[in-house]
Amino acid sequence: MEIAALAHSMLVDVSSPGVIEAYAVKSKVATLMAEVVRQEGSSLWTRLVPDLVQMCASDEGQCAELGMNVVRFVAEDVAIHNEDMIGGRMRELLGGLTSTLPAVLPAIYALMEKHYVKAQGCQDMQVKKAHVAAVNAALGACAVYGEWAPLAPFMRSGLIEACGMLLVR
Repeated sequence: MEIAALAHSMLVDVSSPGVIEAYAVKSKVATLMAEVVRQEGSSLWTRLVPDLVQMCASDEGQCAELGMNVVRFVAEDVAIHNEDMIGGRMRELLGGLTSTLPAVLPAIYALMEKHYVKAQGCQDMQVKKAHVAAVNAALGACAVYGEWAPLAPFMRSGLIEACGMLLVR
């Protein structure tokens, strides 16, 4: 459990307001957190989801992007055949991910909406890039969830319409 606390601490540190990190750093921290979730299982995932949803709701683009990348990377473990996870461990993680859909899917939608609007109205290019990166992270997560999530909650979340709207923009 020590590694989970360390990874979570790194996640919080990198997502702190005013800290601007390169994509490589943000990606590695999100990948580390996803790997720890994969190793620890769905119990860690269900405990982590409220923090990730809170990160995704942040007005800070970098914080939202980082939280969304963790959401995406964990979901990729279910969408992509993973040699490390077979049988029971895969089913357990899928169950955990499915049980958190009512929290995660609206968070993806809200992030897309909030940061798209913020990017549109932003004059500072550095801040605008952070909002655009958050929207791109949400689109990536949406694509991964679209591969395996049940259709009904996915449709209820409004993500299909939101992605369609972004496609025409």
